[in-house]
Amino acid sequence: MKIKKKRAQPVHDHVYISGPMTGLPHNNVTAFNRAAKILRKCGLKVVNPAELDQGEPKALSWAQSLRRNLRALVTKCCAVVALPGWKASKGASLEVHAARQLGMPIVEITWGEGTDTPENIYLPAPKSDNSRRKKCHT
Repeated sequence: MKIKKKRAQPVHDHVYISGPMTGLPHNNVTAFNRAAKILRKCGLKVVNPAELDQGEPKALSWAQSLRRNLRALVTKCCAVVALPGWKASKGASLEVHAARQLGMPIVEITWGEGTDTPENIYLPAPKSDNSRRKKCHT
């Protein structure tokens, strides 16, 4: 008698940062890292495409990066935080579209005037938490 092993279901407990990179100075890494730092300060697990790029042995093409990023979004994440300018980005628009189709909340952030922190970020509470939303700010 063969025993089938159950595949472990992926845990969708990360927040994905989406935003423009191509054509911006240093691929907009500063904005991605700033958002990741703030979200982690709030106790959230983060998928930051700028950090995924750092782990690559060689530079990936745009299409290769998008495939890798979409895989992380779909398999690990429960929500998307969209950086300013995401609507003008082909890649970020595709990421947000995929997340919407999967029923993930999309949170657009705006940076407070003259500060390095967003004005307010409201994120959905993790499924294990009874509260509805978590306010995240520094």
